[in-house]
Amino acid sequence: MRHGVLLQAGGSGGKVIMKYLEECAMKNDERVLRIGIASREEIQARTLAVVRGEIKVTADDPKVWFNSV
Repeated sequence: MRHGVLLQAGGSGGKVIMKYLEECAMKNDERVLRIGIASREEIQARTLAVVRGEIKVTADDPKVWFNSV
């Protein structure tokens, strides 16, 4: 069974859903790709904060970012 796209806006409910989807993906030999959606300015500010060491990137963070419109 394939799962649709999940956009996580925050809260613990999103984390529970993400955990479930990850478990299903592992059972089906699929991979989970986390994406981030933010404005260009927010993406740039986050990237610079990571480089400065102000934000530590975790395994749960999005690997791919897209601009919001």
